[in-house]
Amino acid sequence: DIPYDIQIRLLHNNGNIVWIRSKGFSRKNNMGETSELYGIIQDITEFKHSEKQIIEQKLLFETMFNTIEDAMVLTDTSRRITLVNNGFKKTFGYNPEEVIGEFTSIFYADEGNYGDKGQKYYSESAKAEMNLYITSYKDKQNNVFPGETFGTKLLNADGEWIGNLGVIRNVSEHLNFIENLKKAK
Repeated sequence: DIPYDIQIRLLHNNGNIVWIRSKGFSRKNNMGETSELYGIIQDITEFKHSEKQIIEQKLLFETMFNTIEDAMVLTDTSRRITLVNNGFKKTFGYNPEEVIGEFTSIFYADEGNYGDKGQKYYSESAKAEMNLYITSYKDKQNNVFPGETFGTKLLNADGEWIGNLGVIRNVSEHLNFIENLKKAK
């Protein structure tokens, strides 16, 4: 028996292009020629359209994710980093491959703040809502800076907690500007 699994596009007699999947096996006779085919044929046109939409949505997400200049961090439920955007390097100085798999604690200037923010916003008991806070972070060179953080828990289609999202902006210049305005008054 020789298994096969093929997907092909065909022109339907109504003029539409359809996708067909044929899966099964063939048997050869004593002379080595294919003598029998066993299998199924199914129309997978809708599946192919859905697959294309998912690919397009993924590309759209990746483009948006990497176009944002603020640092974006996705983590699992234990706050281990699973994905960062291009803005992350600008904010923290790390290349993505240096931080994937690390805990987000490496960015917090204060270990206590890491625990407090985690308990309040990213724990099992925390509500899945949008949160905005400012805390002290440190970059790759251990320079401390204030970071305005938008954070939320991420839920899957079943409402189960699967991770977290953090969008971090270095607000040093903004806070210095406000302080200089206060002094000028």
